[in-house]
Amino acid sequence: MNESPLSTETRGTALYITLDTPGCAVNIFTDKAARQLVEILGALGPDVRVVVFRSAKAESFVNGASLMLGSAVSQPDDLPRLTAKIRRAYDAVENLRVPSVAAIRGNCYGCGVELTLRCRYRVAGDSYDTHVRMTEIADYLLVPTFGSTQYLPRLLGLENAADFLLWGQQWSAREALSRGLFHGCFPDTEFELAVDRVVTDLALRGASSLLSPPRTRPPVDVEGFGRRTRERIARLPPAYRDVYGACYALMERAALKETTGTADLEAEVLAAGQSILNPASKAAVAFFFVRQLSEQVTLRDAAAPKSAARVDCERSPGPRFLRDELEGRRLRGVTFHDLSDEPDSDALRVVSYGSHSTNATDVRSLAVSDVVELGPLDPTTSVALYAPAWRRGVQFAEIAVLRPSGVAQEAFQLLARA
Repeated sequence: MNESPLSTETRGTALYITLDTPGCAVNIFTDKAARQLVEILGALGPDVRVVVFRSAKAESFVNGASLMLGSAVSQPDDLPRLTAKIRRAYDAVENLRVPSVAAIRGNCYGCGVELTLRCRYRVAGDSYDTHVRMTEIADYLLVPTFGSTQYLPRLLGLENAADFLLWGQQWSAREALSRGLFHGCFPDTEFELAVDRVVTDLALRGASSLLSPPRTRPPVDVEGFGRRTRERIARLPPAYRDVYGACYALMERAALKETTGTADLEAEVLAAGQSILNPASKAAVAFFFVRQLSEQVTLRDAAAPKSAARVDCERSPGPRFLRDELEGRRLRGVTFHDLSDEPDSDALRVVSYGSHSTNATDVRSLAVSDVVELGPLDPTTSVALYAPAWRRGVQFAEIAVLRPSGVAQEAFQLLARA
C-alpha cells in the first residue's frame, strides 16, 4: 500500500497531483500531505505549465483536516503554530507561477474547499457524490482557519458567502457553478476527458472555452445585509452567538476590501483559535463523533431502492425548512413537486414509483412536527419526522417508520441517504 498521501503524474506539460489518504475512506489534508505538497511544488520544473489537483477516491475530494487538531489547542496562540504547515502548503498553491486546476469529484468539505480556493480554477463532475459544504460553523461551531472568511465574500459576494459559509448550505456541483464557486461543471461520465481538455487549453493558450468567464461580484447593501444577519445571529442559542458573530465580522470586512493581506489571514486564525476554546464548540466536535457512529448503524450507505420514491410537499411554513434542505441535495431517485392544490396540508407525501404507474395505494404521508406529540395521524401515515431544532439551524432529526411497508422503507432509505 502506498503510504504517501500524494502522488504525481506528468502528462506533457501538465503535472497531476493525486490525493489519496492511506488507510482512510476519505481524503484528509494532514501535516504529512502539507509537507509533501510543499516539496512537490518547490521542485516544479520549468516545463510544467499547468498543475491539476485530483482525488483517487471516487466519493471524496478532500473531506477536511484532522479534527484531533482542536484537542491540542489550550490557548488561541496555539493554533497558528499547529496549522503552520497546512497554511504554508495552501500559500504555495496560491503562489504558483502557472495556472492550477482543482478537479473535484466527490465530497469537498471545510478545509478541502479552502484548498480549492487557492487554485485558479475549480471544475467538478456533476454526480450524486459531488457536493461542497463549509462544515466549520454549521457542524463544529468553529471559525474556519485556512482563509475562507476572506476569499469567499470577494469571490461569491457577501450574501452567497453567508449562505455557504455562515449558514452551512450544501451545494451540488451545478449549484456551486451557478453561485460562482466553480468555473466548470461536466457530466460525470465525461469528467476526465473534460478536465484533460481544459488542461490542454490552459497549457497552450492560457484560457479554455469550457470554463465560465470571470463573474462580476453581486452587489450587496453591506450595511443592510449586515443588520439582518446580526439580527439572525441574535436569534441563535446564546452559546452560538459569539462564534457566528466573529465569523461574520471577518467576512464583512473582507467584502469591503479588494485583496487579502497577511494581517487578514492572521486575524482569521486567531479568531479560529478562540472559537476552539469555546465549550459549545468542544461539545459540537464531540457530537460529530456521535453522529459518525450513528451513521454506521443507519441506512445511509444502503443501495438506492430499485423503485425510487418521490417526496412531495407544499410550500406552507410547516415542512418548508425540510423541503428546502432536501432540495439542496442531489439525491438519486427523489424529485420535488409543489402541492399547490392542497394549501392547508402540513405534511410531505412519499410516493413510490418505478416501472409501474403510481396509484393511490402508493401514497404515504410524512408528518413533520416540532413537538414530541404528533397528534392523531391518518391511518395511511407510515412515516413521521420530528425536527424541533431544524429551523434554528441544528440539522438533527428523528425519522420513525410507524407502520412497516415497502414504500415506507424506501422513503426512509432515501431520506437517510440525504
